[in-house]
Amino acid sequence: MLENEIVCPECKGKKTIEGDSVCNMEWRGNKPDDELNDCITEPEKECPTCHGRGYIRQVA
Repeated sequence: MLENEIVCPECKGKKTIEGDSVCNMEWRGNKPDDELNDCITEPEKECPTCHGRGYIRQVA
């Protein structure tokens, strides 16, 4: 990193952020052998603040 670059405050340098989790009881299976899963989680995605670099540049 250069001296005018700082660690991204949103992803803290990891370059990705966790996906959103959404829960809804209506998604449960109605068969006895279906697992009870009320939540769907999106995969990790590129940080929108640093665009996957892990740092942001400060404007001098």
